[in-house]
Order: sequence, then structure tokens, then C-alpha cells
Amino acid sequence: MVERRDRSQIGNAPSSTQEKAARHRHGLLALEILIILLLGGASSLTQRQRNVYGGLASHIPVRALFVATLLITNLIPADIPERSLSPPLHAQAEGSRPDDDDSASDEMRADPPIGDDEDGGNQAEEVPPPPKRPRVTVEEVEDEIEQWDQEFLAEFQAGAVLEECKTQFEKLREEKEKEGLNPWYSFDRKEDWEIGRWLMTSGVSQSKIDEYLKLDAVRTGLKPSFHNKRAFLKHIDALPHGPEWYCQIFEITGDEVDGDGKKKTESLELWYRNSIDCIREFLSNPAFKEKMNFVPRRFFRNPDGTNREWSEMWTAEWWWEIQQRLPASSTICPIIIASDKTQLTRFSGDQQAWPVYLTIGNIDKETRRSASSYATILLGYIPVSKFAIVDEKERSSITHQFFHNSMRAILEPLVEAGKKGETMDCADGFVRRMFPILAAYIEAPELYLDEIMDWVAVTHDTGISRSALDRLIPGYCGGAGS
Repeated sequence: MVERRDRSQIGNAPSSTQEKAARHRHGLLALEILIILLLGGASSLTQRQRNVYGGLASHIPVRALFVATLLITNLIPADIPERSLSPPLHAQAEGSRPDDDDSASDEMRADPPIGDDEDGGNQAEEVPPPPKRPRVTVEEVEDEIEQWDQEFLAEFQAGAVLEECKTQFEKLREEKEKEGLNPWYSFDRKEDWEIGRWLMTSGVSQSKIDEYLKLDAVRTGLKPSFHNKRAFLKHIDALPHGPEWYCQIFEITGDEVDGDGKKKTESLELWYRNSIDCIREFLSNPAFKEKMNFVPRRFFRNPDGTNREWSEMWTAEWWWEIQQRLPASSTICPIIIASDKTQLTRFSGDQQAWPVYLTIGNIDKETRRSASSYATILLGYIPVSKFAIVDEKERSSITHQFFHNSMRAILEPLVEAGKKGETMDCADGFVRRMFPILAAYIEAPELYLDEIMDWVAVTHDTGISRSALDRLIPGYCGGAGS
């Protein structure tokens, strides 16, 4: 807080010329001290300079140097009192004699306490602090672009509603109420459910879960209904879960023979879920209620239907074309399969598997790309083998054929559903006749993918040509030369 005083209360106000000269002397003195300190250190200062320097150093040296710079450049307005600009100084040491020509030392004196006037009576006028410099911020504003929407042909009744339904969560709640179970079942109370949720989602290992549940503070304080990890995991297993897992065994007969002269065999386990059950899980999830679309659309930047705009999967041309090939009142459910051979999952016995994931194109792309949205489900594990029992020249073809057979088993439920359709409950509370059709396969080797596309084109007797499939993933359905 800067104290402002009337010069008439202090004494005769000096003229503007004297004021300016005094300020220059103050600034030059501070600059002189700074130069001496930089060149020779504090030992090079005279006694008078030491006194002045002591006042600067023991108070606010940065402020004093800044004020001196302003004084030299003559940037300080003349109406600001001199005493509020001068840095506080210590009293002059005994025996020291100031130079006769340095009248500035008489004017530079220590600041009295704020609020104490020299005449002992008047209240000081408070000056508000200067306003803070506004912070520069950048705000993202979406471009306001005009867009024209072309709706799909009305006679096909795409996305038609068959009847009303209840979501899977509503059905689950009714089942619990009918059986007399609490909302937190299989836990006894809400507090136990919250503890269980944290333990399962925090990434704590099972050994640490066991240590946590055996703490006296937990046993006697929280008193959960489970006292160790075994009892806790039983509660977790009793919770409602998603689609069931199935296992199919593949027997590979090799070229090598054993000691009995019989050809060696290798058993590989293919674990997978029913793809139709996974699709139902997505469509009936209330979390995606506002994130899904069931009707193909076209968007244009110009009202005359030029400058086409593509964004979501339902704006693609293939959805528009395939919808016209299906019966009336049908709804397309585009299936997106993804796999990554670099992400191998290790199981017991040094076994490895290649994960396969599934999502649907009815969900908008922003939600699908967000890991926290859980818009992708693990569909299966394709086992990985070196096929050491097979002749080295045949290993490559055996590997390709095994991948093809595994994908055939995983996607088998889509064949019949793609022909006749499946009635499915949707998150908006309506039932629709869905036609799940393989729309995209991501990050698969070219040879595998070409085989899959051949199989889809042949087995899905819906009139979908290879040229239409080629538009889904350009260049993969044209053979070896594409």
C-alpha cells in the first residue's frame, strides 16, 4: 500500500526542476553503486556509498534498482511523491560525512510506518493497488459451417422401430426386486460394493488385496463381508457379467513322428465369445443411448448437393448402398473387427494368444476411440504356435490356414444373422431388426484379410458384391495385384 501525503503537511514543496534534479541524483547514485559492485565488489565502495548500499541491500534491492532505472529513463510521473519512490535507507553511520554536493542523501530517508503522519494526526489516504495484467487465454470455437442433410429414402424405413422394450439395466433391476435382493447384490451393503469396486478398478494386485483385507483397521473398522481375496473374488464372480466364453480345440497333425512311429499332434485352444451376444451388449447399453445412429445419411456443404462431407460411418456411401439391398424396416449394424499381432497375451505354460476385438459402427467414432467409454469388447483369443511339428516349408501355409479357421469359428454367428437379421433391444427403449454385417477389419495381414473377405462375400448371401466390400477397405479385395 502506497501512502500519499500532501506536501504542505511536510514542508515547502520543491519546484518541479528541483524534484527532477533530485530524482536524477538518486538514480545516478544507485547506478553508480551497481557499477562499482559489478566491477570491484563491496570493498570498492566509499563509506557514504556503503551506507546507501546497506539501506538498499537490507530492504528490497530489486525494487531499488527498478526505481533507479525508471528515474534515469524519466518514466516516473511527476505527481507521485518522491518519498514513495525512494528506497529505504539506513541511518548514516557515526563519523561519516556526506559530500557537500550530494543533497540527495538528505532527501532519501527511511519510510515511516504506514498510517503515521509526521504531524501525528491526519489519516493517510489509501491508494488502490494497480490492476493485474489480464491473462491471455485461447478458447476453442467450432467453425460455424452450413451443412445440408439428405435423409435416406423413406420407402425403405431404415432404422424402423418394431416395439418398445426395457434396457438391460432395467431388466436386471426388476429381477433383483422380484427375488428380494438389494441393489448391491452380491455384496451385502453399499459400503462393501464401494470397497470392491475400488479394489477391482485401482489396479491393485491380488496379493495386495489379501494384505489389505487382513489389516486390523479394515477388519474392525470397515468390517466388509469378505475377509480375504478368495471370499472377495467369489462376490465378484457372482455379479452380473457380459457374454459367456467358449473354447474350441484345434488338433494339428504334424509331419514328425514319435517313438511309436505315429505322427505328432498339437492341441490349440481357441477362446471366444458369441459375436451376436457382444452386439446385443453394445446396443442395449444405456451409456451409448445418445451416441448411436441407425439410419444412413448424406451431408453436403452446398445446397445443390455438391462438396460431399464424410465423418461418421453412417455417412459412408457403402451404408447407403447396402441399406437398399436389405428388406424394408431393416437396420444395419456394421461390425468392426480389430486385432494386433504385436499385443500378445501370455497365459500359463508359456502359451501366447492374439487378441481380437469387436465394436459397432452405430456408435460415433469419438466414443469408440475413447478407452474410458468401453465401446470395444474383447471377442476372442487366437492361439499363437510355432508349429514346430510341421515341416518348415509348410509352416507358413499352416499358419495362414489356422488363422482363417479361427476367424471362421469366431465370426460364424454372423452368417445366419447377416442373412435373416436379429431382433435386438436398443438403448433408446425400442426393438429393431438388426443386420450385423462385417464392415471393417483393422491391422490384419493382407493375406489373412483377403481370405476373410472372400469368405464374407460367399457366405453372406445378401447380394453384397466384392466390389462393395472393396469400398469398405480399398485395395484388399482386388486380389494379389491390387
